[in-house]
Formats: sequence, structure tokens, C-alpha cells
Amino acid sequence: LRVAPNVVSFNAAIHATDDWQVALRLLEMLLSRFRLQPDLYSFNLALAACREQWTVVLSLLTQWRQGLLVSKLRPDVVSFNTALAAVSSSGAPGDWTRAIDLLETMREDRVPPDLQSYSRALDACSGARRWEEPLG
Repeated sequence: LRVAPNVVSFNAAIHATDDWQVALRLLEMLLSRFRLQPDLYSFNLALAACREQWTVVLSLLTQWRQGLLVSKLRPDVVSFNTALAAVSSSGAPGDWTRAIDLLETMREDRVPPDLQSYSRALDACSGARRWEEPLG
């Protein structure tokens, strides 16, 4: 008996891995090798797997938003909050500006920021003593 992989099995595999590179390979296999349409959960799992690699998270989010990965599926508040968490915990110089940019991108994409969005942005800005930035 042979079982064909589907989005659910790929999502389970992405969720199960603790290696961000494996998660990205699985997402890429889902898209190209098996020509399956990932769902919102697929992308959010991949973003979460990459959370300690903020540059990878932002790159994946940008490609997704630009329609380079899938055409009709757009990031949601969970997607952006994952990116905000990655940026706010990066400790990289300028992370507060990236957090503000993400909040602005959410507004442009008509994804309403929630309490977690603002909290993550405040985390990034408070380290740079720019706590007022997300508020206005």
C-alpha cells in the first residue's frame, strides 16, 4: 500500500522538525516536487521553524507577500507576529526599525495588528529606547 504525500503530511513533518533548514526544504518540496498547494498553516509553520533566523523569516515573508511562492494565499496576523517575534528577539542593530516596518506592512496588507503585534514591536523598540514608535 502506497500513500501519496499531501499538505497535511507535509505540515506534520514541518511541525515535527526543529531544524529550520529542513522545514524550508519540506516547504520547497511541497511546492515544486509534489506540486501541492500549501495552506496558511504550512507557511506559518515554516516561519515558526525559522524564528531564530530573522533574515530568513523576513525573506520568506517577503517572497510570500509578493506572490513568488503562491498567488492567492496571503500572510495573516500569525505570520506577521512570527516575523515580529523573530525581529524583536534578534538583538540585531536596527531591529526596532524592522519591527516598525512590519507593522506598516501589516497596515498596507490590511492585516490588523493585534495585542501581540504591538507587544512584539514594543519589545524591539524598548531595547533601542524607541518605545513610542509603535504607538504612532
